[in-house]
Amino acid sequence: MNTEDQVLTYGQKLIGVNPELITDDVILKVKIAFADLVDIVNNRWCEEAASEKSPIENELYHHAIGEIISAQMAAVKMLTYKRGL
Repeated sequence: MNTEDQVLTYGQKLIGVNPELITDDVILKVKIAFADLVDIVNNRWCEEAASEKSPIENELYHHAIGEIISAQMAAVKMLTYKRGL
């Protein structure tokens, strides 16, 4: 199946999971794991979409998503770091 034909999840879009552009299998695996985590948080958030969210709930949701993105970027940076550059 061509990547263009695949429908990406919210987490895959947010994290940037593109098997055609990511040549390192470990990096792809890490990105998929973080994308799955984003999807878990987002799906729970959306399941409860009918209910009114408090300011604290909104803050916690957005903070959690931001921290997942930050952790993914730090993990990829650590895995791709080249000494002496």
